Amino acid sequence: MVSIDELTIEQVQTSFKNGDYTCRQLVEAYSQRIDELDQKGPKLNAITVVSHLAVEEADALDAYFKENGRFKGPLHGVPVIVKDQCDTKGVETAYGNVCCKHVPTEDATLVKRLRDAGAVILAKSTMPGQYAKAV
Repeated sequence: MVSIDELTIEQVQTSFKNGDYTCRQLVEAYSQRIDELDQKGPKLNAITVVSHLAVEEADALDAYFKENGRFKGPLHGVPVIVKDQCDTKGVETAYGNVCCKHVPTEDATLVKRLRDAGAVILAKSTMPGQYAKAV
């Protein structure tokens, strides 16, 4: 298993270069951590949805690195969580309101730039007050 505590981007990319683990293995490790801490265990409720496309994106980045011997961009293979207010192509988005749930057909500018830099969109996070209860 990949140790993901306090990893830097430099450490991630050095590990990819050294063959210590793949982007897919890193994404799976972070997905497992989300499952353990957010979905089960203490149930933090910080994540609205985990992208079903993340492993596919990671596999594509692993293939790119293998074929080209270089990274796609400065965030190559780095798993990223974006707020639920960002349209993310193919991933359920609700803008913090269950009445607005939909699956966008395009990425928001921020998400597109992250992908272009090589990041893997791992999940969507809640927005402030999204799950707050009235007192």
